[in-house]
Amino acid sequence: MRGAEALAPLVEANDIDATALYGALTLLAAVASVRRGEVWIARERVRAAAPLAERTGECNASWTAFVPTNVAMYAVSVEVEVGEAAEALRLAEHVDHDRSPSIERRVAFLLEEAKAYAQRREFASALVVLQTARREAPEDVAYRPAAHRLLEAVIEHGRRGVAAEAARLAEHVGLPIH
Repeated sequence: MRGAEALAPLVEANDIDATALYGALTLLAAVASVRRGEVWIARERVRAAAPLAERTGECNASWTAFVPTNVAMYAVSVEVEVGEAAEALRLAEHVDHDRSPSIERRVAFLLEEAKAYAQRREFASALVVLQTARREAPEDVAYRPAAHRLLEAVIEHGRRGVAAEAARLAEHVGLPIH
């Protein structure tokens, strides 16, 4: 947050690039906070980023992908990280991930959504989201450990038809099936 605070005077002067950088750093700090167990600080940081994203709009200022859609995606990520799957899925319903200017963020969001479904043991829904992620960026599903863990969970815990379909997807992306 020290880096973000250094930008505060420019943010106050309504510099859009500085606002986008400040907001992107705030979202990264939110993730760091939730991973340290500081859930309320993480949520507050995401809430604080929202009005900044409204100022930048849905443009990709300074190539940060700091837009309202991305802030909404981070809110989902925070809830998934703390195991609040129902809240994460409630928030995810309102996110149009296609609006994100970053393919990487869109896929990360889809993997978070799939993880929330897996946390609720809704493996068929997790598989549908994983298939969407594969269509969006097949290389991410092929090479991201998070995608591999999710596929393995669906294969191991999903009903027979869902597990078989997940095994086909795993095989298609080159994931060794146990």
